[in-house]
Amino acid sequence: MPGKRSRDKGVRIERELVRLAQRRGLEAMRAWGSDGRTLGENADVDVRIEQVTVQVKARHRLPKWLKSEADVLVLKETRGPWLAVIPLEWLLAYLKLEKEICNA
Repeated sequence: MPGKRSRDKGVRIERELVRLAQRRGLEAMRAWGSDGRTLGENADVDVRIEQVTVQVKARHRLPKWLKSEADVLVLKETRGPWLAVIPLEWLLAYLKLEKEICNA
């Protein structure tokens, strides 16, 4: 069943992300059924880490251009918003620092 394998892989990677965030002292929760509406968010939200909503995608192989050696990859769609792709460690470190500052 290819659909079940794909769904199981998605659930596994979402749970792994939640565990990574929680190990750093961050509040993280996976949306039940990968449906953000169970968290009061948009349907395409898979995980919430602190106040940040996350959609998780797992791919066997990413395009080479997406695996840049630069620190940050910035993308711009024609007539679309600017997007930045950063290492997960940077995001988790930022959220941890923000949490510490807000709780100080």
